[in-house]
Amino acid sequence: MGRERVEYKRTGFKREYKKLFIIATEGEKTEKVYFSNLFDSELVNSNSYYIEILPASDGKSSPRNVIKRLDKFKEEYKLYQEDELWMLIDRDSWDAKQLNEIARECSQKSYNLAVSTPCFELWLLLHKKDVSMLSRDEKQKLLDNKKVNKNRTYIETQIIEEFGTYNKSMPNCSLFLPHINTAVSNSIKLITNPKARWSEELSTYVYKLVVKLLKIPTSEINRTI
Repeated sequence: MGRERVEYKRTGFKREYKKLFIIATEGEKTEKVYFSNLFDSELVNSNSYYIEILPASDGKSSPRNVIKRLDKFKEEYKLYQEDELWMLIDRDSWDAKQLNEIARECSQKSYNLAVSTPCFELWLLLHKKDVSMLSRDEKQKLLDNKKVNKNRTYIETQIIEEFGTYNKSMPNCSLFLPHINTAVSNSIKLITNPKARWSEELSTYVYKLVVKLLKIPTSEINRTI
């Protein structure tokens, strides 16, 4: 017999009027910093919901470890029908077979899946850059996302070109968040199949989570969600 699940309790969270979003991420820092700053901003209605972020730790960032974090949370806490569990992972490190297996498991468990191809940094770049307008060669460079030096990938250099700076461990979200609607619009332009669980093409499905958190969805969002 399993251990009885307990009510989720955090400072600032009141179950009677707040929906819970549980977000498990492949990364240890970047995604956590971004979504923590988004939740603390005036862009979202924090009176209506609460975010719990489950980042990677001790190098355990594989899709299997990410989904285990959601499983553990679900086993430990009493969740309600309106609560949502999200899994954010990158395409670049994992093969198609792994991702297809994870996508099927997420569907079976009613977990939401947001895959970025090649990585979460593409979502950050889209806050300013409309990459749908780039040439095929330029898109391929983003998709390959090779190291250009020992410290930076190609997408990271593009973020620096657009924003002037980028620290992967502690991104300056004040540079990104004012352009979040642009990121959503630019993401949608890359999606050839909004119903797909993930894509081999340059894309990020992070926008599907973000639009649920924003106060005012844009007109572009309404046609895809």
